[in-house]
Amino acid sequence: MRHQRSPQRLALGSVLSLVLALAACGGGGGDTPPAVQPAQQAVLPAVTQTLNLNTLPNISGTSTTARVEVPISLHRTSAGDTFFTVPITVGNTTLQAILDTGSPGLRVLPGTLQEGDRTLTSTVSQVAFAGGESLTGVTAQAVVKVGDASTGSAIDFTLADTVGCVDTQPDCNARDAASDPQAYRFLQEAGDSQSGFKAVLGVSLRNDTVAVDGVFSPLAQIGKSTFIIRWNPTLGTGRLIINPNASDDTGWAPYGMYASNDRLPNNLPSWGDHMLSGCLIDHTSRTQQCSYVMLDSGAPRMTLRNPSVTTPGVAPAGSSLQWVLYQDQQHATTSPSFSVSPLHGVTGNSSTLVALPPTTLNEPASMVWGTMVFFQYDVMYSQVGGFIALRSH
Repeated sequence: MRHQRSPQRLALGSVLSLVLALAACGGGGGDTPPAVQPAQQAVLPAVTQTLNLNTLPNISGTSTTARVEVPISLHRTSAGDTFFTVPITVGNTTLQAILDTGSPGLRVLPGTLQEGDRTLTSTVSQVAFAGGESLTGVTAQAVVKVGDASTGSAIDFTLADTVGCVDTQPDCNARDAASDPQAYRFLQEAGDSQSGFKAVLGVSLRNDTVAVDGVFSPLAQIGKSTFIIRWNPTLGTGRLIINPNASDDTGWAPYGMYASNDRLPNNLPSWGDHMLSGCLIDHTSRTQQCSYVMLDSGAPRMTLRNPSVTTPGVAPAGSSLQWVLYQDQQHATTSPSFSVSPLHGVTGNSSTLVALPPTTLNEPASMVWGTMVFFQYDVMYSQVGGFIALRSH
């Protein structure tokens, strides 16, 4: 679930045909976007390292600096889509929020908080998701806790007062919310007014709206601004580890990112975590797409956009796929092969692959890899360190 994310339900047209979209070789990291790596005939395994997490500095202020484990719950919709949620507290109100590495900032729906939970500002805050949902409200301020990890002092977040759909997607999930915005919930099931969630905890390392409304990831405002999403597929349980320490050091394959020009309000750098370099290979049709990649815990599926796609479609059920995430031209993490499940009645890891046309003219090919990656690997994000790292379960 990211800004302009893939919708929970999609009107599907033609069957997906993956296409070859290769860019020139090049390095990653630094202050310019990395070049996309083309698929290689042979690639060496990603280089793993001990990360010395105890050396990461804490941000200034009164936020929690100790290692904290927060339980992650798995929410499965009636369509089979999977999402992670975590407990948060805003002021004195505790609720479950969707854990979303695809967007930055806490976004809270109308009717969720009490007056004493927050202080309102006069700054307008607006956010739209690719499913078409649009929130409009103000920037509010409150002390926020994720599990037992606290920001210590009040931070900015979006407190919506109206909910609707963007003009280009008038039939989005929020199409009926305008008449009663307080009744709307993310991932709400038809006919069940109590289903769904009233907040999105956006923990992306980017700074999409910070220049407009000051809102950015709450986890960038706690301790080491570093966290791990760890899911145990055998037990069906997960942990969000905030401020990891030496006990979490070993076995990580790190991926550098480019630093964007604008720093966050707390002076930490922001990072292009939507521009990793990767390939998705369809072994059934012997085709592939190599492009920029974002790992999105708020997306239930793998989604690709490509200029050659004119009608939304899905890979046929049973297609054998594999993804490759590049550290450089020679080293990469390569997933086990997996089989595409049907779009509805999804089993296993909800691994349906959706292909969409670009949203804007001249938009380059890109991919979003959803919760399935987090089922396969521990994933670490570090705002202060400027890396994403993967570790096999």
